[in-house]
Amino acid sequence: MSTKRLLTNSGSNLLVMFLKIAITFVMTPIFVHNLGAYDYGVWEITLSVIGYMGILDLGMLPTMARFAAHHRARAEEEQLFQTFASSVVFMGAVGMVLSLVFLVWAVAFPHTLADEGQETTRYTIFLLIIGAQILVSFPGYVATSFLEGFQHFAAKNNIVLVNTVVSSIITIVFITPENALILVAALNAIGTIIKHLYYFYLLRTERYGNVQFRLRDFFWPKLHELLVFGSKSFIQGASYRIANFSDNVVIGFFLGPAQVMLFSLPNAIVRNIRMVVANVTQVFLPFFTELNATGDHEQARHYYISASRYVTSVVMLITAVTVVTGADFISVWIDPVTGAKSEIVLYVLLAYTSVTLINPFYSRYLTAIGKHGLFAYWEPPMALANIAISLVLVHWLGLVGVALGTLIPNVVLHIVYLRASMHHLGVPVSRFLWSSLAPNLVPSLLTVLYLLWFEWQWPLTGWGPLLLAMTSGSVLYLLLYLGVGAPADRRALVQLLRHRRGWIQR
Repeated sequence: MSTKRLLTNSGSNLLVMFLKIAITFVMTPIFVHNLGAYDYGVWEITLSVIGYMGILDLGMLPTMARFAAHHRARAEEEQLFQTFASSVVFMGAVGMVLSLVFLVWAVAFPHTLADEGQETTRYTIFLLIIGAQILVSFPGYVATSFLEGFQHFAAKNNIVLVNTVVSSIITIVFITPENALILVAALNAIGTIIKHLYYFYLLRTERYGNVQFRLRDFFWPKLHELLVFGSKSFIQGASYRIANFSDNVVIGFFLGPAQVMLFSLPNAIVRNIRMVVANVTQVFLPFFTELNATGDHEQARHYYISASRYVTSVVMLITAVTVVTGADFISVWIDPVTGAKSEIVLYVLLAYTSVTLINPFYSRYLTAIGKHGLFAYWEPPMALANIAISLVLVHWLGLVGVALGTLIPNVVLHIVYLRASMHHLGVPVSRFLWSSLAPNLVPSLLTVLYLLWFEWQWPLTGWGPLLLAMTSGSVLYLLLYLGVGAPADRRALVQLLRHRRGWIQR
């Protein structure tokens, strides 16, 4: 039952993720064309500022999901209601404060977004829309986290699918260079508000938790407990946001907003890899919390190691294909000049992504067992190192220097996390690496060699050869993985196919 639930939740997350990737693929050229380089840079920088503001949740997002799963596993109803009400009050207050910040920005300082000589009215409207979105989003995060804690990921994702498709269709039909910035912001805000209101409605029903906000359930000691636990996740999240969202700010300040696009496009590709992994591993936080609450540590160890091997195989497949075809993809997707200028940045960011995803479940597991204080200790100095290296290297290496500022500290950071997570699991680091990496090395190397040969024979200058190379390379990798990879994976696939055949026959 646990495996079925994990597969269902992960599959739902991946469906949403792949739909978003497909829509991003279609919509990005439309955004670039209609927004223009300047407003596209403004949009990306504004998202970075919102990302910085997100640190003011004080680590409550994973904390709420963890406590929801913990109290439900132990049937602690009163504690569950107190957690919900206390979280809504706190997150609602944060949302109000941040929305006021955007209101002041919109009224008093809209010129800070406008290019020299530009009229500022649309930037005022743009900032007001962002403020309204934030006002609802922060309390809405409570409903999101509780649905995740109750492991109702599929129900949570249904509204995301509808929102994403509808807003994309409206954008395609109505977007123009004159209304692009306002339209994109408005559709994003409306979709976000509808989504969070729907989540609160779901939680009120018997099927999805029968939890609703009642002010009398607010409990100061419970909020204090949440904030103390979340403070460690807060430091981790704040450091992560500072490290990752600083890139666009550094580039925009030193190289100009127009240069942001040359970094954000390859970063969007590798960010999608990280998001795929994040959506798969997300369902394991409440799962590991339940196992820890019931003392089933052997099951946690089993699922951690086996699931890590599967996720790592997917990461190495995507990395092997992207390292050869990524720059060509950007060239065909946007234009050859952008592809050429983004190529080295893409390689560095791929290296960063591969390093961080060798041990994909560390954060979920350590948070579930309450050992996430490690993040609070290590993340801040690494975030500062990220910014410092970027500020130094941007003058010498430009965009590549900013990418190296991300890569170098993360190599150190994830060696520490690997050792810590294996210590708490009671698994030698060498055993884990052998299990997760060894089955993927030969398939990855041979896939890269095949794709280099393919590119030499048929230059990847159009969608036809590009898609054929990516598809054939992926199929080759999977065949090689099943041929020379872990025997347990071959047996699991055979059992799955037999089960599927029996189900069809019935």
